[in-house]
Amino acid sequence: MLGDLQEDRDIAYTTVMTVMGNLEKKGWLRRHAEGRAYRYEPLVSAEEYSAGLMRQALEASTDRPATLMHFLEELSADEARALEEAYRRLTGQRASAAQASRGSRR
Repeated sequence: MLGDLQEDRDIAYTTVMTVMGNLEKKGWLRRHAEGRAYRYEPLVSAEEYSAGLMRQALEASTDRPATLMHFLEELSADEARALEEAYRRLTGQRASAAQASRGSRR
């Protein structure tokens, strides 16, 4: 990790370890001992993090429909297709779960 960061600029080992420790305390990273060193792994994916930022922005709005409309107006064609695909996946999963639930009650 330190080597990757030092490619852009000089950075102290202690600085990196302080930040990693803070991220662990906040619940963003998990630390595993490997010999005399630690290996860190994220507890939240980049996609989950981005979704959380979008949720925060929406919650900060006083007019959620207007906020969503502005967001949708700014989508590129590729982003609109990705949104449609995500919605299909989500509603397909919900429909499958509901069907499975109804089937188990019989």
